[in-house]
Amino acid sequence: MNIKVVNRDKDGWATKVVAQHNNSLNHFKNDLDRLVKEVDYKSFSVDSLKIRLELNKVNILSKILLGEFYIIDKETGEELTDFEVQNFKRSSFMHDSETGVKTYYRLEKQVTEHQTVQEYLTILITSKLFKDYRYFEGIRRKNIESIYNELIAHKIAEFSFSDFIKADITDVDIKSDFVLKKGTPQEFVKQLFSCAKLKKRAIEACTDYTDKENTGIQFSLRKTNSFRKSPFLKFYGKAIELTYKSKLFLENHLFDVKLPQNLIRMETTIKNKKHFKYLGFDSNTLEYVLDHIERIGKKAFQHALKKHLDMDKANTEKLIAKAKALNVNDKAFIYVINDFVNHKGFNLEDAIIEVASTFYDDRRRQSELRKRLFKIFEDIDYKKQTDDRLRFFIENILS
Repeated sequence: MNIKVVNRDKDGWATKVVAQHNNSLNHFKNDLDRLVKEVDYKSFSVDSLKIRLELNKVNILSKILLGEFYIIDKETGEELTDFEVQNFKRSSFMHDSETGVKTYYRLEKQVTEHQTVQEYLTILITSKLFKDYRYFEGIRRKNIESIYNELIAHKIAEFSFSDFIKADITDVDIKSDFVLKKGTPQEFVKQLFSCAKLKKRAIEACTDYTDKENTGIQFSLRKTNSFRKSPFLKFYGKAIELTYKSKLFLENHLFDVKLPQNLIRMETTIKNKKHFKYLGFDSNTLEYVLDHIERIGKKAFQHALKKHLDMDKANTEKLIAKAKALNVNDKAFIYVINDFVNHKGFNLEDAIIEVASTFYDDRRRQSELRKRLFKIFEDIDYKKQTDDRLRFFIENILS
């Protein structure tokens, strides 16, 4: 992904070119089959996470954080209990930069694996804390100190970088950005929807939206605990989202970034330590996750994509559409090619050459026909299709 940053001010916010993911996701090319097979493990970073610091390692600076928060029902005026308030943001103290960057702090008591009660400071952190083009880089090992420094600058709490980097994290949103080579975000969403697996439970089904101000597709819910069967997965038009839903952040911190309009963001969430372990990773500390983000991201997305997308369905529909689009003359040539393959022992390439030579004596016309026939099969990536899939394609041409 190419993101160009122009000069920001006279003090020398120098011209930069951010080439993050420049070649990392070129293989997508709107080809959904490769989403599962060729997820590029060099393109992943963390977009947001909750970090949990033991309270005995934290110095609370803000009295506001020490106060009790009550969530009141707007209609009845009654206090809602923690059980009724599941949303972390609504029951936390919010530090608001007033420029589109929000960070949430909450004191919590949790039962440890040793069945003791431990107090924690939990912070919901997002990559918007970078407040510049690094937002697109995402949270990585090389830039995590910048996030730490921003948190300390809030003067809500103090803690060492060592304790911060070794703290456990949960609700880790991993993202990857790529630019569509063909089509629009709306068309891409429709393609994804066409190969979505059917789900018995509505809560696990996909939701697509292709409005001007909101384009994307979501599978399952971010808060789901059914990460084995139905992990959260989302694709959406990132330029569209920033323009219409994160306008304040865009205007204040990304005003010097030129966004590709066909920029797509892909997100999945790793919920907790059990989820990390299920994916094959033994730790969920911030340090471990950032040090292994490439492998973690690849594994998480491969799992989510396989659970939600039926690539055979997408391939089948592609083959049928290509087959039905052929004209009568081409179908006649395919009929003869099929006969050469099935009854005369030719492979596909040799059959095409033989058919062209059989129908025309003129070398120019032979060459033109060979090119046309090869293109029919190249359009379906015939070298990557199994014999059964090729037979299926030809059967649909001749039906």
